[in-house]
Amino acid sequence: MPCQTHPYSYEALDELFDTIYLIKKEINSELNVVGIVATFFDKRTRSSHNIIKKLKNDDRYKDLLFKTVIRINTTIADSADVGKPVVFFRRNSYGSTDYINLAGEIIESDSA
Repeated sequence: MPCQTHPYSYEALDELFDTIYLIKKEINSELNVVGIVATFFDKRTRSSHNIIKKLKNDDRYKDLLFKTVIRINTTIADSADVGKPVVFFRRNSYGSTDYINLAGEIIESDSA
């Protein structure tokens, strides 16, 4: 589950998990959240750093948080604009590197 490193996104996680719980209860009992990935991380902003810190320290989320962080990157938006995954659009960009790292982390956690 993506969570932008923005205060509003962090605050909305509770409601999102409530919704997922209801869906799991009423519609799809096999629905599970594999993890939370911090997105739109901008190392220049205090806000991004604060949200990462909150996610890491929050008992509700810390065990779900992936180590990989998706940094803010215009290449991600550019690739979406032309309808290509960022890993095919510009393989050496930060966005591509971050998503490749996330995929590796998900694969690794799935095999554990």
